[in-house]
Amino acid sequence: MRQGAKLITLCIALFVVSGYAFGDPENFALFKPATASGWYNNSTPDRAVDGNPDLAWGVGASTGWIEVDFEGLYEIDSIRMLVTMSPNGTAHHEVMFYISGAWVEVWDIHEHLVDQTWIELTFSPTIRGVSKVRVETLSSPSWVSWREIEVYGVTDTGGILSADLTCSPSWGTLPMSPQFGVTLENLVDNYRTFAGRVDVTLALGSMFTNYRSGYTNLMPMESREIWWSQYFPDVGTVVGENTFLLSALDVTPSPYNQPPFWPSGSSDTSVCVVEGSRGKTINASLNCEPEQGTVPYTSEICILLENNTTYTRQYAFRVERQKANGGFDPNYRNGFQNVAPKSTFPWCWDEVLADDGSMTGENTYQVIVMDVTPSPYNQPPYPTAGDTDSSACTVTGLAP
Repeated sequence: MRQGAKLITLCIALFVVSGYAFGDPENFALFKPATASGWYNNSTPDRAVDGNPDLAWGVGASTGWIEVDFEGLYEIDSIRMLVTMSPNGTAHHEVMFYISGAWVEVWDIHEHLVDQTWIELTFSPTIRGVSKVRVETLSSPSWVSWREIEVYGVTDTGGILSADLTCSPSWGTLPMSPQFGVTLENLVDNYRTFAGRVDVTLALGSMFTNYRSGYTNLMPMESREIWWSQYFPDVGTVVGENTFLLSALDVTPSPYNQPPFWPSGSSDTSVCVVEGSRGKTINASLNCEPEQGTVPYTSEICILLENNTTYTRQYAFRVERQKANGGFDPNYRNGFQNVAPKSTFPWCWDEVLADDGSMTGENTYQVIVMDVTPSPYNQPPYPTAGDTDSSACTVTGLAP
């Protein structure tokens, strides 16, 4: 085995056939660029891939090699070669495929060979991601010569590129600034140009195509990462799951010795989801001061409305009162209040505990607050979970 080559274990069948008829499948080696360790007179390497068995590549030595570049990525199921031997005898050849940036040995031939005989190897399973073939002769009683080298299979649809999109963290309380990362990997052994595009579907259904886009050139087998940070404000449009879709496409131009690519296998996609959540947009507290006194007396009761967001909010509030004598008022006080971003607004009144027996004892007050910010504040209709709060305090009336 040639040093540096990997050995691949395959279930194979070897046939030595005289006068093998040409088949219908496409020969990926036909008329492709061929190089060699050398040649004798006019027996140039291209003669081994010209489709004419009457012409041959040959080197004036008992060792040598020939290599064929398929100029693409293929899934190979068989290879066959027409040998020239003078004299006939036992020769030692190695056949290697170029896969993922390395030569992989797929066939070790140590057989008695006869002049103008086809030898064939069938691969089961097929071998994917092959871009070149190399046939190296280690020993032979004859000068090294091949009349034809043919390689059959199908275009590899396993992929020319790999694309991955990540987002971290993938969830959080708004506002938040997750990091996004695009990883593009060139899976083949030649230079490629990839186009990438990110589309976004926000939690409320709005879609933005071509949110980010660009091109990048990658060397053979190279992987590259691209990162950015995205700010998510505290707005209803991003409350929930926001989906980011990366679409990558091989658009390698002809200078890279490749045909135009838009077929199956030359594109990839990846998705990540960022979930924006809102805790309470409102913190409400109810304070009663003083908490007790001899009736009649006055206690100041204050509702503190705290806006936790970075946008102006509108809150609706309602106060329930349970008197000491059992009287209950479910809508004792109510109102609406706009509160500036990240600020607290006090809404207070003086509560008089009368000396008529109804408020001698414990009197309970409870405020229920709801975020009802209208659409001008870029929010959907409320209420929704997490957008309400409540608080209570007690005032005790002492008998004179």
